[in-house]
Amino acid sequence: MTPTFRTLALLILALVPALSRGEAVLGEPAPDFKAVSADGKTYALGDLKGKWVVLEWTNKDCPFVKKHYGPGAMQKAQKTYTAKGVVWLSVVSSAKGKEGYVDADGALANAKAVGSAATAVLLDPEGVMGHAYGARTTPHMFVINPEGRIAYAGAIDDNPSPDPKTLEGAHNYVAAALDAGLAGKEIEVKSSKAYGCGVKYGSPAEAEGLKEGTPAPDFSLQDAQGHAVALKDLRGRNVLLYFYPRDDTPGCTKEACGFRDLWKGLQDAGVAVFGVSPDGAASHQAFIKKYDLPFPLLSDPDHRMIQAYGAWGGKFVTRSSVWIGPDGTIRKHWKRVADVVGHPAEVLEAMKGAKAP
Repeated sequence: MTPTFRTLALLILALVPALSRGEAVLGEPAPDFKAVSADGKTYALGDLKGKWVVLEWTNKDCPFVKKHYGPGAMQKAQKTYTAKGVVWLSVVSSAKGKEGYVDADGALANAKAVGSAATAVLLDPEGVMGHAYGARTTPHMFVINPEGRIAYAGAIDDNPSPDPKTLEGAHNYVAAALDAGLAGKEIEVKSSKAYGCGVKYGSPAEAEGLKEGTPAPDFSLQDAQGHAVALKDLRGRNVLLYFYPRDDTPGCTKEACGFRDLWKGLQDAGVAVFGVSPDGAASHQAFIKKYDLPFPLLSDPDHRMIQAYGAWGGKFVTRSSVWIGPDGTIRKHWKRVADVVGHPAEVLEAMKGAKAP
C-alpha cells in the first residue's frame, strides 16, 4: 500500500438523524460524519475544519468511474491536491450484493490495483453517508471548505460521457473549485448536475425488513395532479401502497386493473390505495385516463420512498405491496408479487374486516 493511500476507512458513521436522508446544501454546513479506519484512525468532519475536503462517491464497476480511473486522471487529481493539504475521501455506498460493493479487503485490493492516492476510502454499505449528502451518482463530488461548508457539489467535469477520450478538453469543476479556494479566490462554478451510474443503495427495509407492528417509513410524494400525499395525513385509515416498475406495461397494467376491478370492495373495507412508481405526473395521468383507474398514482423519481419500503432492486422496482394500519404501523408486507392478476384479490381478502373505526 502506498504512503498516500495509507488508510482504509471502515465506516462507522454517527450522522445527525435528521440528515440521514437529507441532502448537502451549497453554502450550508456539510452533514457531519465520523468514521473509524482499518488502522484505528478516526475520521470526523469536525476534526477536519481548517482543511479543504473532497468527498468522491465511487463504484469500481461503474463505466463513468472507470473513465476517470482507467487513464489515471482521478489518481492524478488525488495526488495533486492531497500534496497541497486537501483531505480526499472516496466513499463507496454500494450495498452488499449490489454492483460496486466491496468489503475492507476488496477495497484495499481495488485501491492498490488502480493506484488510488486518496487519503482514505470510506465504506458506507448502509448508505447512511450517501443519503445524508444526497449522493446520487458515481462519481458525485462534494468540496467542503475549511469552515465546514459545502463549497461545490455536482459532477467532476462538464462532459457526461463514459468515454475516457472525452477527458481531453473537459473542464474539471473539482480542480477549478480547489484551485480557486486554495488561492483565496471566489469559486466560479459552485454546482452542476452530477452524472454517472446511480449509487447502488440498499434500503432500510432490505437491511432490517419491514416488520409487522413497526412504524411505516414516512413519505411525502406528489400524485398525478401535483398534490402532496404524506403518510402523516393518512393516519386513522388503512393504507395500501403497491409498488410497480412502470406505467402502461403488461404486468403493471394487469395489476392496476385488478385493483380497479375490486375498487368497490376496497372502498367498503375503507382502504386508501396508492400506486407508486418512478414515472412522472404526465405518465401517471395518461395511465389513469387510459384504464380509468380510480386511485392515485404517486411519483418517486429519485426512488427514495421505493428504497425505504424495500422495493428498489438496484436497476428496477421490485413489485411489492405494503399494508399500513390506521396507527401508522406495518400490518403486512408482500415482498415479491409474482401473480399480478391474483394479487389484488389477495390484498382485499387480507384487509376485509379491518375497516378503521
